[in-house]
Amino acid sequence: MNQQRVSPGDIVEIIFRRKWSLLLPFFLCLLTAAVIAVTLPPEYKSTATILIEGQEIPSDLLNAASGIAASRLQEIHQRIMTSSRIIGIIDQFNLYPESRNKRGIDEIVTLFRDSVALQPVSIDIADNRTGRPTTATIAFTLAFSGKEDPEKILAVTDYLAGLFLSENIQVRNERAAGISLFLDNEIKVLKARLSGIEASIAEWKKKHINSLPEVLSTNQKNLDETDREIKTIGLHVRGLKEKEEYLQTQLASLSPYMENEKERKLEELRRYLIELKTRYTDAYPDVINTKAEIKELENNISATPDNPADTDKPNNPAYITLASQLAATRAEIGSATDQLSALNSKRREYLQRIEATPGVEEQYKSLITERDNTQARYDEMMKQYMDAKMAQVIESEDKGESFKLIDPPRLPQKASGPNRFAILAAGLLIGIGLGIGLAGLKESLDRTVWDADKLTELTSIPVLTIVPELTFDEDIAV
Repeated sequence: MNQQRVSPGDIVEIIFRRKWSLLLPFFLCLLTAAVIAVTLPPEYKSTATILIEGQEIPSDLLNAASGIAASRLQEIHQRIMTSSRIIGIIDQFNLYPESRNKRGIDEIVTLFRDSVALQPVSIDIADNRTGRPTTATIAFTLAFSGKEDPEKILAVTDYLAGLFLSENIQVRNERAAGISLFLDNEIKVLKARLSGIEASIAEWKKKHINSLPEVLSTNQKNLDETDREIKTIGLHVRGLKEKEEYLQTQLASLSPYMENEKERKLEELRRYLIELKTRYTDAYPDVINTKAEIKELENNISATPDNPADTDKPNNPAYITLASQLAATRAEIGSATDQLSALNSKRREYLQRIEATPGVEEQYKSLITERDNTQARYDEMMKQYMDAKMAQVIESEDKGESFKLIDPPRLPQKASGPNRFAILAAGLLIGIGLGIGLAGLKESLDRTVWDADKLTELTSIPVLTIVPELTFDEDIAV
């Protein structure tokens, strides 16, 4: 079966055939739109224009004072559009009296928010620092619309404009004070940290005073001097030990005691007396004289109380002299050995200092770097703090970036809405669309063949005759 083709003539026939399907939705939608356009209450709108004035002080003095105008504007808008404030405004101006009994408070708050329009006015300018084009907000419009009395709409708009002006001053002062307080707390933290680092450095330097990088050259110099002293004293000790050996050899060849002359002479006299008696009698003069000498010498020896021969003390002068030299040499060797031991201990200490210096230097540099970084951060914070304090003073004198009402809201002279023509146009378009849709739907569901050619095309059987439509009783009877 071939697919039906729709010609312009067929479309005209369909329009006439489905005229009521087209006209009824059209007139119903148009009538409904007309009723809505007529019955909707008028909506009034009042608009205020607020200028964002530039700061009177050069911007390089206000780095911490003013933020970007657009962001601050949104911040102020959010602060004003809180539920508590909106409820207060609704109660103050008795807004939406009829809707309060039908809607919840959240819906009324949302309705109020939707009725407030904030539109920034921006221009393209060149950035003074970079020279690149940028967008700057120089003003903004504040509008309030509603179905209330025009005078009430004006009063609400004027009140909102006043809130934006006062809130801007409060936000600027709070921001400047907040920045100052924040920076002040940061400075206190940095100062405490800096003091702690300085104390750590002082304690660390006290602990590693002899291994600091700045005393490395001194330690190396002292080590060299100590090595020279050790070498010199070592040679001296070697010479002393050679002298000690020589003195010991010399002392070993000497007797510590000397023989007594009187006893030796007495012994000789006795031997001489014995020899005389072998040849002479006791009356011999030599025998008598020898006896007398012996007796006298014995008396003399017995009369001497401290006989060197009777003690343990050496009495040989040469021996005593060598013994004294040996004792002095040994004492000098002991002193030099002690000195050499002290020098070796000192040398080990200098070596330990020198070996510890690289590690100490790394730790020292780390502490110094931390101190320098903290000091730089502290100095930067101090500069920002001074700028913030200056900005706070400037904001208190209202010399920063401020809002100025240049176009106050006016009493609406005519309704801003609803757009009754747009409502009628929408009803017209909807009616046409519904009519066409309904007619098309009915036509697509109707299986009736309205044309002989269509019937021949559908059945492939020629039509022999066409019975005209009988509209009169006489025609029907025939």
